[in-house]
Amino acid sequence: MLTHRPLLKKILIGAGIFVVLLIYTLAVWNFIKFIRAGTFNTMAQQANWTYDWASYHQSRQPQAIKNSPAQFFSVASRKYNLVAVVENSNEDWSVASLDYTFIINGQELESQTAFINPEEKRLVTKMGYEAVTGISKVEIKIDNIKWYRVENDLPEINFEVKEAKFFPATRQTVGEDTFDVPARVTWQAKNWSLFNFWDVTWQVVLMSGAKIVAVNELNTRDFLSLESRDLEVVWLNDLSRIGTVEIYPILNKLDFDNFKELYIEPGSDEIYKL
Repeated sequence: MLTHRPLLKKILIGAGIFVVLLIYTLAVWNFIKFIRAGTFNTMAQQANWTYDWASYHQSRQPQAIKNSPAQFFSVASRKYNLVAVVENSNEDWSVASLDYTFIINGQELESQTAFINPEEKRLVTKMGYEAVTGISKVEIKIDNIKWYRVENDLPEINFEVKEAKFFPATRQTVGEDTFDVPARVTWQAKNWSLFNFWDVTWQVVLMSGAKIVAVNELNTRDFLSLESRDLEVVWLNDLSRIGTVEIYPILNKLDFDNFKELYIEPGSDEIYKL
């Protein structure tokens, strides 16, 4: 065995040299292939040429806000409620803010600001607007939309609305007294969320078929988690025939100051303006 040790040593050295040469040969071969194929930047450009980045970004863009034509409703002498329906059909984009401007008889009123949560429909309004000369035409302009990309970072907020009922105006007599009871809508609201809120606004819409015939708003304070409330709004003006009632709870999921306890947003707070 000892007589073969020098031979085994030479064989092992030769095998090691062969492996090293093989590694270097493969490295040189791959380097030559890389040079022939082009630089990294060239390959990156080729990737850009072959991938439709424009379509990718277009698919990630939010769908445009939908809005109905503006309407107006007389609520008193020379006073009107102005309203339009807006809808955000995007599941993963919230409208952090938008500006809307009602245009009365060709003249723009002061702009107001609103928000729209993902997949939400609501009203934009100007309540109790006084028009000395009356209204012949109303339009609405929406601009300055700021988008917020939702990445599973919005709190789960769920308000249940049930037993919404419309009661027309009546005259009632109690004993010798007769008095007018105005038209009203009553409903029950429950906060199924795990959060307490400082303010929640309710928009009440009266429909005749597919047409809006009256609107009203109610603001509620200190709405607690799992709390139920019986709510009501009234109209002092005459109303046409009412078919259905729609009620929208209005609460900005991005307004964390409205949470009565601290809510820490898990995602980015960056707002995009497109």
